[in-house]
Amino acid sequence: MSKLTAELMELGDDKYYGTKIELSLGAPITVWTQLNGKPSGRQLEAWGVDTEEEGFRLYEPSEHYEEQDSYNMAVFIVNAINNADIEVK
Repeated sequence: MSKLTAELMELGDDKYYGTKIELSLGAPITVWTQLNGKPSGRQLEAWGVDTEEEGFRLYEPSEHYEEQDSYNMAVFIVNAINNADIEVK
């Protein structure tokens, strides 16, 4: 038996299809929200801009970017799993 752990994956350079979490089991979790449209800090960094306005000026706004809410939920899930005492085979 081993402890279940989770890791937040990098955004990557491909088209965004959700914020990825990798579990130590090898199974992925994907978080993808469309709540407020605000890009995450790491999405702005990937775009190479400092503000949401700059990002939307340079990149066509679409649903294919990481929202701050998706990032926050993914970090919460990773922390919850890593702080839980879950044993797996």
